[in-house]
Amino acid sequence: MKCIRALYGWFLICLFFAPLSAAQVYRVTDLGTLQGSCCSAAYAINFSGSIAGSSNDAFLWNGQSSINDLGTLPGGTFSSAMAINNLNQVVGYSNGLDFDQHAFLWSSNTGMQDLGTLRRAIYSEAFAINDAGVVVGDSASPDGFDHAFRWTARYGIRDLGTLAPGNISRATGINYFAQIVGYSTIDDTNQTYHAFFFQLGNGMQDLGTLPGDDNSFALGINIFGQVVGESVLTGANNDHAVLWTENQIQDLGLLPSGTISVATAINDVDQVVGYADFGDGPGATHAFVWSNLRGMQDLNDLIPNDSGWTLLQANALNVYGQIVGIGMINREPHAFLLSLGGPIHKKHGRSRLNLN
Repeated sequence: MKCIRALYGWFLICLFFAPLSAAQVYRVTDLGTLQGSCCSAAYAINFSGSIAGSSNDAFLWNGQSSINDLGTLPGGTFSSAMAINNLNQVVGYSNGLDFDQHAFLWSSNTGMQDLGTLRRAIYSEAFAINDAGVVVGDSASPDGFDHAFRWTARYGIRDLGTLAPGNISRATGINYFAQIVGYSTIDDTNQTYHAFFFQLGNGMQDLGTLPGDDNSFALGINIFGQVVGESVLTGANNDHAVLWTENQIQDLGLLPSGTISVATAINDVDQVVGYADFGDGPGATHAFVWSNLRGMQDLNDLIPNDSGWTLLQANALNVYGQIVGIGMINREPHAFLLSLGGPIHKKHGRSRLNLN
């Protein structure tokens, strides 16, 4: 493990720190939209740069000129891809003939497979998958049942339970070693949530909150078991992005003049991405990247000034520092890819009418 971490450290030095000497370090690729849709969002990227997301239907982008529609479950009208592993297996959720939303697993060989629901539920959503094909998410019913699940090809869908005595849980991330993170209520009123870390044999462990906060949510995990998310004090409007490492929790801070930040993902070289407000009115957010060396940086400061983009939310990144998320271009929300390498602006996908 230490050898692997040392090698990843060299990736970080060579691929991230060196280019940051320039004022503009990322080139922006517009992933476009599926035919008939105005909008798109990218939620995941793997080691080779394949990207999964949503544009009314789930899509996969693998560096070609346009995104590819993954379709829906039989009879469905929409789907969304939330994660992709290094084998290009994609997971997410779709409705079907009965309009109930179910988690799916897609591959180029099998197409879209319905993963079903927990016994007490009629809905399910998948949010993460590792390279062994283990899928996690949550499964719910209208009567209030809502539990995190773990799915494998051998055993199907299994309930992960909750933090006692809570009744609600959701699994949001999984790493190579099948360590799972998410969040769960911690009381029977279902008003207070805490981030959790789950591993077979050890069950679900409460990750706690920043001092003075009462809620926390884990949203991502890397190969070393480092976890990111947010910590919140109810009613205070003070969400802070956080990093959990070895039973410690670290506040990742805010953008200048901001009050809220959320960390959505962490890669294996300790870079974190997410979104944060920046003092420009309620609800206005910018995508950020964070590292130990440079702290939290607004990604809009790291792209060409004339790109036409406003990057709103970063959702995922890979070990090479490629980042995907949602931004505004020509007054429409589009999926973006940021790649290290300088002030180059590329436009891919279906052309759009410029409304400016």
